[in-house]
Amino acid sequence: MRMIVPGLLVSLLLCSSASSPGSSGDGNPFESRRWCDLPLTASEIPELTRLESRALSNIDHFWLSGLEQLGIEPAPEADSVTLLRRLHYVIAGLPPTPAEVESYLADSSPDRWESRVDQLLADPQFGVHWGRHWLDLVRWAETDSYERDRLKPGAWRYRDWVVNAFNSDMPYDQFLTLQLAGDEMEEESLDHHVATGFLHLGIRDDEPADPLQAVFDDLDGMLDTTCRSMLAISMGCARCHDHKGDPIPARDYYRMLSFFEGLKPYKTGGGNGINTGNFVRKLPVDLGTDDFDRSLEDWRRERSERLAEVRYLIQEVRERWGEQPLEEARAALWQGQVLHLDFDQQNQTVFEDRETERGEGYRGKSLQLDQNDRLLIDRPV
Repeated sequence: MRMIVPGLLVSLLLCSSASSPGSSGDGNPFESRRWCDLPLTASEIPELTRLESRALSNIDHFWLSGLEQLGIEPAPEADSVTLLRRLHYVIAGLPPTPAEVESYLADSSPDRWESRVDQLLADPQFGVHWGRHWLDLVRWAETDSYERDRLKPGAWRYRDWVVNAFNSDMPYDQFLTLQLAGDEMEEESLDHHVATGFLHLGIRDDEPADPLQAVFDDLDGMLDTTCRSMLAISMGCARCHDHKGDPIPARDYYRMLSFFEGLKPYKTGGGNGINTGNFVRKLPVDLGTDDFDRSLEDWRRERSERLAEVRYLIQEVRERWGEQPLEEARAALWQGQVLHLDFDQQNQTVFEDRETERGEGYRGKSLQLDQNDRLLIDRPV
């Protein structure tokens, strides 16, 4: 199961290239493959003449060359305040405050632009702004978006996880892996389980006429969203027929769908509705953050100290007053807490709904129970 992520992504890439028309090995393998299956190649950088001074990087050569061919002058460079506003909108999604504009203009250091970029990237609002784009891609919502529009319990936890992932600069491969199979990671934590909330986003029919159809509609949403957001391709059409636009046959669609089958049960309880609560797992908030080995060692040490203290007290009582006080205390402690049943003969306290066998017990005969037997004791608690 821990190979689900590389298996899922690699299988998709392989089935796409293997299904491409003309990829049977005849002739040049790149001639008939689709552009999306071809390896990346470096493009030749266009030469500039009149607008060479306006190019700040190789990328500028591409759009400036188009303007040169058309004889168009590029727009003048934006002033400092306009550039600052654009920077704030791009990184944080909000305009700069008047105080932030004044502090930027008053900064005469040559790296003031880079410093402001670093400052905005360290702002928690960066994760809120850019996490929103990912949440849009994966169809995040706090409700089922169908008919009664029921709430999705705990959906906010996934939202916060995405925001924190952006703000902590989580590596992209880890970002995808945790969402697809975070509960299968060796180092288990609450955040890893929360990340798998990705799998249960989207529309959910709360009272389908065909429950099995609704289940596979949901699985289809998981697969198609995974492909669109992580692989930049669509597989939804291959659910019913081979893709006409992309080299994906229907058989590969269902091979990929099998990765998502077998998730937490969809259907529990009466009726034909899918209970959203089925997908919510109760976990301790400190899961993965507690040092189990250290906690176990602390417990053992504390237990040893307490047992040693009890032994010292018992020994002191025995030396001062003898064994009788200890026996009286032991009898009072266990009084009413130990039940002895006599199985040598029929006991009115015990009801047997089938024949059972007797054996040797601690006191007299014992009752031997099979896996289908049960013992009912009529005794007030």
